[in-house]
Amino acid sequence: MRRSAPPTAWYAERCDSPPSSTFAFVSWFGYRAPAAIEVPSQQRAVAGGAELTSFLDGVRDSRNGNGPRRLTVLGHSYGSAVAVEATAQTRYRIDAVVTYGSVGLTDDTKPEHLNVGEVFATEGEQDHTARFGRIGRTDPRALPSVHVFSAEAGPETNAVTGHDMYPPRGVGYLSPGATSQRHIAEIIATGRPE
Repeated sequence: MRRSAPPTAWYAERCDSPPSSTFAFVSWFGYRAPAAIEVPSQQRAVAGGAELTSFLDGVRDSRNGNGPRRLTVLGHSYGSAVAVEATAQTRYRIDAVVTYGSVGLTDDTKPEHLNVGEVFATEGEQDHTARFGRIGRTDPRALPSVHVFSAEAGPETNAVTGHDMYPPRGVGYLSPGATSQRHIAEIIATGRPE
């Protein structure tokens, strides 16, 4: 994976927030990604979700009640299943979970079972990998109460052209200038895509 801009740069580039605002976001890579044949299984998401739960609870525990004003968990591809597993188990409420390019969730996943304020989801029209990965799984954008936001071209932003976060060519979900990147930064800072 090639990172074209550090997360702090893409946040600073897109969002204005008061200097007194505090927020944190977690994009978790601490799980073993499944092989294509394993994607329909939830086994790796459950294992990765348990580790992410421990980390998220530690964010609050280590700060003696002085945690960030907002905490958002980001999940890309199979990582969306990991993020959702974690937010179902955490002791502390997470402000938001954002899925992008999700390969889907289990059919019994419901937003009301998560310890999260709001769930957001997006997918690019040209993301064929996510669609293929959802065979036998539920698209998070189809769940009730999930806020769906655009990954297509908008004013001064570009459409996602594939499945990656930061592709060497084309536009990824977190590429500078991508519509999805802008909306994710807005959700992290303010709780809403504009």
